[in-house]
Amino acid sequence: MEVTRKNFNEALPLVGASIKKADFLVIDAEFTGLINGRDVSIFDSPQEYYATLYNGSTEFLLIQYGLCAFYWDEKERKYMNDAYNFYLFPGSQRGLEKMFLCQSSSLDFLATQGFDFNKLFREGISYMTEPLETRLRESLLEKQKLYSNDKGTVLIPDENKQQIEEIWYEFLYIVNPAKDFL
Repeated sequence: MEVTRKNFNEALPLVGASIKKADFLVIDAEFTGLINGRDVSIFDSPQEYYATLYNGSTEFLLIQYGLCAFYWDEKERKYMNDAYNFYLFPGSQRGLEKMFLCQSSSLDFLATQGFDFNKLFREGISYMTEPLETRLRESLLEKQKLYSNDKGTVLIPDENKQQIEEIWYEFLYIVNPAKDFL
């Protein structure tokens, strides 16, 4: 099942149910590139190969996350699976811009495998990295301290109001579809 911003709310309970019944999970990820720096060599040990790809891939965007939940079907006497492909594309809100670095061979590979770049850009699920989230939270706390008055309310400067409204809208309707915070 392809999971995008449009069907994320409906897909999430299905994904949760698949994970709960799974005997084991398999994950896969697609990036806009893998190597930014030293190339891998046939003489690399498995540890060196992994380290090179891991270190290189951190510079690129994660654009698709695959999850496959395998479970044993007693009636069929074989493993069955539920597969999910999450199209991911970071949001483009002021202050949250992510550089789009790509490796031509990676994009060529994805294109030859039928990857839908239009779906990625139009319907990709917005996300942010943990370090970015931490920086934003720290920045928000600092701004709250600066703009707080004695009554404990936070005054939002006019130049930030639209950004706060966009972030709140995304949180309400995209990031937290369960709305369990209300």
